Amino acid sequence: MHGVETNWGDMTSKADEVANFLNNNENVTTDMGANHLWKRYFHDRRRPAQYALRKILNAKWGNGDVELEDASGVVPVTYYRQSLVHATMWAVGLELALLTKDPYKVLLTTDHPNGGPFVNYSEVIALLMSNKKRQER
Repeated sequence: MHGVETNWGDMTSKADEVANFLNNNENVTTDMGANHLWKRYFHDRRRPAQYALRKILNAKWGNGDVELEDASGVVPVTYYRQSLVHATMWAVGLELALLTKDPYKVLLTTDHPNGGPFVNYSEVIALLMSNKKRQER
C-alpha cells in the first residue's frame, strides 16, 4: 500500500508532509526535538512506557513514586546510527527544520532529557548550517 508503513523496515520520516503543512498554513509552529546518536537516558513520568522500554532493551530502570500519585523514572538508552529507527529519529528534526521555508515556524529544541541535552544545541546548529557536517555525521 502506497504511503502506509507495514513494519519497521519500511518506516519513513514523513517530515516532508509536516513541512508542507507548516509552509502552507499560518499560525502553526512545531519544535524539531533533535535527537542524538549515542548513549542517553529516557526520563519520563509514564511508568508503563518506562517499564515497556526497560523490557525491550533489557535495561536497568530507576523509578520513584511521589505520594503514590505519579512517578518519575530513568531508563538508559543507546541510540545507534545503524538502527533504521534511531537514524530516522535523528534525521526527522533536521529534515523538518531544513524543509520549512520560515525558520521561525520550527523551534530549535533537543529531545531533552530523552535524547538530546541542551548542551548539544551547538551541534544541532552546526548540522543545520552545514551540508558537509550533515554528510559527515
